[in-house]
Amino acid sequence: MLILLTAVCGILVYASFTMNLSGGPLNQVAGYVFIPMQRGINYVGRWISDKTDNLKDLKDVMEENQKLKVQVDELTSELNTIKLEQYELNNLRKLLKLDQKYPSYDKVAANVIGKDAGNWFSLFTIDKGTNDGIQIDMNVIAGSGLVGIVTDVGPNYAKVRSIIDDVSKISGMVRTTSDRCIIHGDLQEMNANQNILLTDLKDSKDKVAVGDPVVTSNISDKYLQGILIGYINTIGVDSNNLTKSGTVTPAVDFERIEEVLVILEKKRVRRERITEALMKRKITVVLIVIVCFLLQSTLFKALSIASISPNLLIIVTSSFGFMRGKKEGLMTGFFSGLCIDIFYGGTLGFYAMIYMYLGYVNGMFRKIFFPEDIKLPMILITASDFVCNLLVYLFQFLFRRKFAFPYYLTHIIIPELIYTILITVFLYFILLKINQKLEMSEKRSMSKFV
Repeated sequence: MLILLTAVCGILVYASFTMNLSGGPLNQVAGYVFIPMQRGINYVGRWISDKTDNLKDLKDVMEENQKLKVQVDELTSELNTIKLEQYELNNLRKLLKLDQKYPSYDKVAANVIGKDAGNWFSLFTIDKGTNDGIQIDMNVIAGSGLVGIVTDVGPNYAKVRSIIDDVSKISGMVRTTSDRCIIHGDLQEMNANQNILLTDLKDSKDKVAVGDPVVTSNISDKYLQGILIGYINTIGVDSNNLTKSGTVTPAVDFERIEEVLVILEKKRVRRERITEALMKRKITVVLIVIVCFLLQSTLFKALSIASISPNLLIIVTSSFGFMRGKKEGLMTGFFSGLCIDIFYGGTLGFYAMIYMYLGYVNGMFRKIFFPEDIKLPMILITASDFVCNLLVYLFQFLFRRKFAFPYYLTHIIIPELIYTILITVFLYFILLKINQKLEMSEKRSMSKFV
């Protein structure tokens, strides 16, 4: 076979040289046959090349598109994070504003982590408990006002019953008129009109109007005074013509509660603080009277001038009278006079009565008393000391005819008056400072929501 094909090739080569077949008819025949084939093949090649380029471009586009999708997803995630952070920031700002609105109490912020079935947050759970100082009956606030009260608590959770729950019942007060009422939770009314019920309103002067704010009253057993409950939505006279009833729109959106503030103080603890502050004042006043009595009967006796010593108890009695009012002036005077009666007086109760009335009369000047103005204290203390000595002379010496009044005036009343005035300049400011500190302590204990 090899030899045969070699012979054929040789014959063709010979024929090509001898017969000039290289560019003749064979080329034409080849042209007619192969050129269309080449064109077709070239077209197919170009088509395949174009498609390959297109596929490559498509792949590049798809890869770029995938990268863009990833970037879009990342940007979307960042945007959602920013929106969520902004939402949380707005909620925190609301809680901060609410915290600043009620500054008198320590509070702890908590997140809502669960709720009972239904549209409203009538019963829900928060993520703070006894580990954070929360106890049963502590008040819960959010938004613009009162949410409810803690009913159950664990180490890291607490359950809250809101004021819209059917079981809730609160002693309320219309802030503009101070008229008391009862606020009832009512889920049916919430579903229908997004309101809760108001009953037993005693509006004798007919001044309560729609839109008036309702707050917790001072006679509530569990709720601290003055927390905003909501605003009167409707009101009408009851069939007995004595009371009024209506509805209140809550200040809090009970359809959406995410964060709350729990007030870390209970009503009965507040009463104890007030009682403690008042007892502190009484003990302080008693100690002041005792110390001044001892100084008056010992140290100032030794520092007496012509056997005359200043009347420190008159300074104390008068000062607490015009600084605190008639009642405290009366009680301070009674105890001061009683000390003199027990240790020096001949008739028990004589000095107690004089000092008691002097303290009471000084208390009448409380409305015009200003701590920075010493003129009124000096005048009142001077007048009190003069009246005290005058009454002592009238009841003890005049009837016994022991001293003539001019002698008593020049040798006892006036010298003691001068000595007392000199000591007043120093002792008054000490008593004023003590009273101011006691008042600050009482204000912290008695401070309430507004």
